[in-house]
Amino acid sequence: VNRLIERMEQERSRLTVIHGQSGAGKSSMIEAGLIPALERKTINTRRVLPVLQQVYRNWIQALGKSLKNTLEKRVNLASVPSKLDSTALILEQLHNNARQNLLTVLIFDQFEEFLLVCSNPNQRRGFYEFLRDCLNIPYVKVILSVREDYLHCLLEFNKFGIDLEVINNNILDKKILFDLGNLTPPDAKLYLEGLTEQTQFPLEQALIDKLVEDLGKELGEIRPIELQVVGAQLERNKITTLEQYQHLGDNPKAELVNQYLEEVVAECGAENKRAAELVLYLLTDENNTRPLKTRHDLEKELKALAADVDTELKRLDLVLEIFVKSGLVLLLREIYSDRYQLVHDYLVDFIRQRQGADMRAELEKEREARQRLRKWLLMGLGGFSVVMTILAIVIWEWQSEKFLKRQITLAKLNADYQLSLLVKKNQLDALLISIKGGKGLNHKIAKSEIKKKTSYNLWEAVNLTQERHRLEEHQDSVLSVSVSPDNQLIASASSDQTIKLWSRDGQLLHSIEGHEKGHEKTVWCVSFSPDNQIIASASKDKTVKLWDQDGRLINTLTGHNKGVKWVSFSPDGETIASASGDKTIKLWSRDGTLIKTLTGHGKAVLSVSFSNDGELIASASKDKTVKLWSSDGTFIKTLEGHDKAVWSVIFSPNSQTIASASDDQTVKLWNRDGTLRKTLVGHDHPINSVSFSPDGELIASGSSDGKIKLWTGKGTPISTLPGHKDIVNQVSFTPDGKMLASASVDLTVKLWNIDQTLPKVFQPTSYTVYGYGASFSPDGEIIASASRDDYTVRLWNPKEQIRELTLQGHQGFVNGVDFSPDGQLIATASNDQTVKLWNGDGKRLHTLEGHRDRVYSVSFSPNSQIIASASEDSTVKLWTKEGKLLRTLAGHTDAINRVSFSPDGEFIASASDDKTVKLWNQDGTLITTLPWDRKLSSVSFSPDGKRIVAGAAGGFMVIWSRTDISWKQFESEKVVGHTETVYDVSFHPNRDIIASASADGTVKLWNSNGILLRTLTEGYEPVESVNFSPDGETLVSINAANRVSIWNSDYSQLNDVNSLLKRGCDQIGNYLKNNPNVNEEDKTLCGGIEEQE
Repeated sequence: VNRLIERMEQERSRLTVIHGQSGAGKSSMIEAGLIPALERKTINTRRVLPVLQQVYRNWIQALGKSLKNTLEKRVNLASVPSKLDSTALILEQLHNNARQNLLTVLIFDQFEEFLLVCSNPNQRRGFYEFLRDCLNIPYVKVILSVREDYLHCLLEFNKFGIDLEVINNNILDKKILFDLGNLTPPDAKLYLEGLTEQTQFPLEQALIDKLVEDLGKELGEIRPIELQVVGAQLERNKITTLEQYQHLGDNPKAELVNQYLEEVVAECGAENKRAAELVLYLLTDENNTRPLKTRHDLEKELKALAADVDTELKRLDLVLEIFVKSGLVLLLREIYSDRYQLVHDYLVDFIRQRQGADMRAELEKEREARQRLRKWLLMGLGGFSVVMTILAIVIWEWQSEKFLKRQITLAKLNADYQLSLLVKKNQLDALLISIKGGKGLNHKIAKSEIKKKTSYNLWEAVNLTQERHRLEEHQDSVLSVSVSPDNQLIASASSDQTIKLWSRDGQLLHSIEGHEKGHEKTVWCVSFSPDNQIIASASKDKTVKLWDQDGRLINTLTGHNKGVKWVSFSPDGETIASASGDKTIKLWSRDGTLIKTLTGHGKAVLSVSFSNDGELIASASKDKTVKLWSSDGTFIKTLEGHDKAVWSVIFSPNSQTIASASDDQTVKLWNRDGTLRKTLVGHDHPINSVSFSPDGELIASGSSDGKIKLWTGKGTPISTLPGHKDIVNQVSFTPDGKMLASASVDLTVKLWNIDQTLPKVFQPTSYTVYGYGASFSPDGEIIASASRDDYTVRLWNPKEQIRELTLQGHQGFVNGVDFSPDGQLIATASNDQTVKLWNGDGKRLHTLEGHRDRVYSVSFSPNSQIIASASEDSTVKLWTKEGKLLRTLAGHTDAINRVSFSPDGEFIASASDDKTVKLWNQDGTLITTLPWDRKLSSVSFSPDGKRIVAGAAGGFMVIWSRTDISWKQFESEKVVGHTETVYDVSFHPNRDIIASASADGTVKLWNSNGILLRTLTEGYEPVESVNFSPDGETLVSINAANRVSIWNSDYSQLNDVNSLLKRGCDQIGNYLKNNPNVNEEDKTLCGGIEEQE
């Protein structure tokens, strides 16, 4: 602490990075030592104001709140701002602190949490820029406290090009780093001996020696936190000699730690012991880490493990409170949802050993039952939801009613988990199991609820599964994959030194190996000639080999001095280009004659590609550059911009765009002349491959994190495929553009269907779409949406992506738009406090005046006769279609964000920042108030009018179901699935399906009971609007980055199990037939599906 204070006293010491292993005592030292010392300190006549930050999910709001609270508590400033909810306000306050003779020390503790929570690069960039600005303010110091294994992540400052001149752009300078390491054995001995001399609790020297030995066995060092726990238990048990210590058993240290855990559990009371042990177990995971979990997370998982669910849930809050007060569990307060975390990593193993054995024994009978059920657990991932539901049906026949209820509860809860796990990580196996479940639905004992749930799961698996095939014969990493131009053959190259040729349905045709004149080392690349006749392969053995379609060797091209990384044919097939670790590109004729060697790169050349017009060659290198050459090998230009090695380069089909993929985690799009057009950011790991679809409308990128991302040809993100279990080495579109092939370190080639599973995505170029309140015309042909650029509304055709009309007349931004159901009118709501009515030709008919503040939402009644408007003035107003005010509905106490009519027009629902939805009659009578605990941003009725769904802050939705016709009696269901505010909700017009749009960048589909069906998009920018077309066949979402996504939404087969089974079998048929890892029983899974009733 003294050393850190000395740093704070030095003018030049602006930034300090405290680093150490988990359990080294960083947080304890900061909270119990550094902050109290700083609060008592005056540095150069300035009072020190330490501000602690430990929460990062909404870091700006959390930091502003912490700064404000510290100012109010510690300083008598003339005025403290009521809000510090932006970086600009926080920076202004830091300047003000300096003027008030304060030295502000911003302490970002557990900074690794920021790196985990803020996965969006743009979020992290914002923080880094803020940090730069802080360091440039006089009398502001910054401390980052981070776990040692995350220290390297701070180099991301350099990656983003953040100028930290004040620290010489060297964040890991030894003058900045402050190592808070564990204790060495000698230091630990001195520490214990010193304590022994100062206290009334003397420890025998032999005990000190043994204690230090035991504590240091694992790391060779002693964790301060572990020394603290074990020392406290020694004192509690009055153990002062080695003999007493050894009487604890074979592992005295472990026994003392277990005693500590038992004492904390005992503090919860005997009646809460089981709940306490379960909670401890749930605060660990199978990877021996301590995940952050919300109370809702714990509640959901507790339901799955507890025999008496209701009783255990009642005890959860008490148990958490005791754990937090005891220091065993950390409570991280966040703006929307507090999170809990076990205090230190080293406790995880003790807890899992202690609790896990008991739980495994208790659940052993259930596991045995599942294993007997024909071993439906695949790949060690556990059963899919349908397996669990059918298991529950079987258990009905032979277990007690109480046990059955528990099993069904467990089945339903595990269903969501298993569905998510399998569909995201192992799509083909998920589909396989769902087909098994679908076949089982015709069992006579299946109950309607279980049928419905299983049908949903089957529908999702059939419609969501993008993986169509998996080619598994290689014995080592698959490094390259290529599809023949006629779409009939697939070639793969591997570290196992082989090339394999496959039919389009996945049947292995040939395996070219070393003893057949094949390569003698790793094969890095494989490529087909444009006429399908030749396959070229490039190898670490320094050669390029040419083969025919039957795997016979045609020629071997020698001349490179190091391994050949890439090989590519010119569009006419007459020239072959090879890229090598020897820093050169060689051009060869088709007969193997060397034409020219291209030199210029400073390091290994990793990729080479011809433009489709045959005029250019692009090469990518480990030297961080892309170079352009003419087709005859003349150097043209160097493209600079990547920060690390460039692994892949390719031309668009029209030869006008060049895409490059790099270790710097970006894809860059360049114009043909070499100017940078756009940088695609989204991967969190090095990108190894990039590919254009044949029409140039899509780009695929494959990364070292196993993910495959899809982008529009202009670089707008579309979707992320689940990808592989390990590094993706190459991605390649099939010539018809319907499929994508990927090659991975996980020994597989995967084929993905992208033709029918991706949305159409576009970004208007002439204006910026404002998503809130967008609306479909009754015929589904037109969408009306506001513009961010001006005060207009644009009408456009979502299918043709053509703007039809512009509505001009408002004097403020437009917040809401609605078409009348008869198609005759359009209503718009604006910040100018008015509602305007327009005809279908865009002519303004009426201006409705009366609100005293911004108007956020507008809605027509089903008969098109009445318009409801909702305003920040806390009122809803009802108007005739001629613009006459009928009445004002008053009752809310804060801004009203959305208003909606019930399908029969009898009820009006309004959602407000006052945390309520209110239901009204058309005559203005308040029927009921539906309360919630957070601000409500949107509201929608179900097609039958029996349910209302509202979107809320904190990532919640709430579904209210009426229990009487008047809505005076109702039930509510909380739905959690998003991580940030739900901005919009929309019911499908004739199905029990809800779409939700959130600030977390996702659109999700749910059934009306709140069960997640599907996540449609994953991104970083908030999604502001989601709408089903009136016929339910189209779903459109609009996000804050001007991205419009359009899905075809076919739910006609939602409950048609037989049709779903047929479609599922069509998708999985080749995999079942040709994959060698499918068991014999599953190969016949689809037999008889056609005849199934």
